[in-house]
Amino acid sequence: MKKKLFISYTLIKLLVIILFSTGCLQKDRDVFWSGTNYGDDEPVKALMTNLAAGLNRREISAVMNCFDESLNFPDSLNPSIKVTYRTLMYDYLDFFKKIESIGYEFNDQYIILSEHTAKVTIKLRKRYKAVSPFSHSVDADVAETVIITKNSAGNWRITQINELLPPRIY
Repeated sequence: MKKKLFISYTLIKLLVIILFSTGCLQKDRDVFWSGTNYGDDEPVKALMTNLAAGLNRREISAVMNCFDESLNFPDSLNPSIKVTYRTLMYDYLDFFKKIESIGYEFNDQYIILSEHTAKVTIKLRKRYKAVSPFSHSVDADVAETVIITKNSAGNWRITQINELLPPRIY
């Protein structure tokens, strides 16, 4: 009985080693396996890093470069807030001027769905403080799924996102 138990544990250990070596199981913060093991220099991570950096530096052009030109933002963020993405994008610079501090953080885990599409599940941490016309602080985490697609020019761009900007509070 002990010999069978030892053999079964040994087989399980070998199976786990094989799975790790083929890329099916990887440690946290690595790219998930999906048939081909993509490295940490994958352009999907670069795109998400550029998006976070653009938001944190308050650069509208850097932020908009992360989105596909054909992306059609939904008309409303949330029925209870009555704010549209289009409205926020049009006065994004004015919005940034009214924010005292802002911070966006993304994790870097994603799944490659195909050679041309990636699904990124991000935890968006929104921290900001507005100073006009009243002081209002927000520190919230938002779970978000982002679809990133390689366009015809070979560039990876965000083609689907639900939550990006904090609601206008002035």
